[in-house]
Amino acid sequence: MGNAGLLLVNTLINLYIFLLMLRFLLQASQADYYNPISQSVVKITQPAVRPFQGFLGPVMGRFDMATLAAGFVIKAVSIVI
Repeated sequence: MGNAGLLLVNTLINLYIFLLMLRFLLQASQADYYNPISQSVVKITQPAVRPFQGFLGPVMGRFDMATLAAGFVIKAVSIVI
């Protein structure tokens, strides 16, 4: 891939990581789950978070460690690639 392709892939990965961090902040601030924006963010990020919820649990206190782990792993893979 050329520079344009790498830029596009990097931008898409960073947008997805932004959505993961937004999900984490929405859960930490206890935002209303029935808000359409909150529901959209959860639906978009659920495929990446679901595998981590199996061994980290859905929520530890107020913080969702599975969401942070998913963001960390995705960013680490994008750096390696």
